Amino acid sequence: MATKNDPNGTGFQGMAVAPVDENGNVDTSSVAIIAAGTESGNITDMHGAAEETTQGLSPQYEAAEDFYDEVTSEGYTVSQVSGYSQSAYMLKVGANHGVPATVFNGWFSYDSLTDAEKEYMYDHPEDYVNYRRKNDEVTKYNDAFHGAAEEEHGTVVWVDGSSHDIADWKFGKNGEVVDKNGNPVSVATLTKAYDQGLQKWKSTTLNPLKESFKSGGYSDHEMIYMDYAQATAVAEVLSAVAQTGHEIIVGHRDQAVKDAEELYNSLKKRPWSVDKLSDDEIAAIYAEYGLDYEGIVGNIKEHFDAKVKTSQTVTEKFTKLSSTIKTQLQTMEEADSGLAKDIAGWKSGTV
Repeated sequence: MATKNDPNGTGFQGMAVAPVDENGNVDTSSVAIIAAGTESGNITDMHGAAEETTQGLSPQYEAAEDFYDEVTSEGYTVSQVSGYSQSAYMLKVGANHGVPATVFNGWFSYDSLTDAEKEYMYDHPEDYVNYRRKNDEVTKYNDAFHGAAEEEHGTVVWVDGSSHDIADWKFGKNGEVVDKNGNPVSVATLTKAYDQGLQKWKSTTLNPLKESFKSGGYSDHEMIYMDYAQATAVAEVLSAVAQTGHEIIVGHRDQAVKDAEELYNSLKKRPWSVDKLSDDEIAAIYAEYGLDYEGIVGNIKEHFDAKVKTSQTVTEKFTKLSSTIKTQLQTMEEADSGLAKDIAGWKSGTV
């Protein structure tokens, strides 16, 4: 859509991108603006990083705001902004315009936010996500932020590791950030997945559908089909989100059982100070206090298995709901040949 290399010497580099459907149509109502992080070989970029460290806000912020205005002045609608490292100032850009922002390895002074931006971020914490690694020395050094109240800073997601490399972030099949074991790192991911799923449906299905229907108002058949499309989309997105939630719980269950088994196995090691008891006698003493396999591993597994079963049931219900909605529309089509003909035309694009 657009790119910008700041001519005023701040080192800002940004691009605006938008989804393209299978027919090559660009969805200008869902544009994302991404700002690059610091390039160690770029002197002006390094200067901007140093200024942000000492003064609390990178000089690139103003260039980012200018780029945002350039993009929207073309009639494009920005629905998401993102940045990395120094360009975590995109959190401020997003809060200023009421647009969601996601940044990675973001070192950023939240004190640089205006009162209005702080209030907006406080009211919409799930829309302002900063993924940081717990032992990333670059972010620690630059903003000395170690985990203040998250409700004042959007959602700060702390992930194990020390890497400051953007390429080390991994993503799941639904676009969620995952840890080294492939498990989503935050339940906040579910909210983002739901919002992104609906946004994708609006841009690829609802908006084109409304555009094709807009002349002369909506007929009864058009209203039926739009209601069906919306209900189906919500059900399918909820089903996908529920599945992601289920996978999170399964991942936690597996990790908890693994940790419990490691703890149990550690008890098999004879204490160095014990030399007059046999291994069986030591095991009997542990068991007397509930420190046997069932007490350590079995109880943990039973607890999490119940959670897994519940989440699986929820997922199946949402999947069934989507199927039920489709079946009901098929029943209506069978009873109304005119409706069936119209829907066939809308699906094929011939009407």
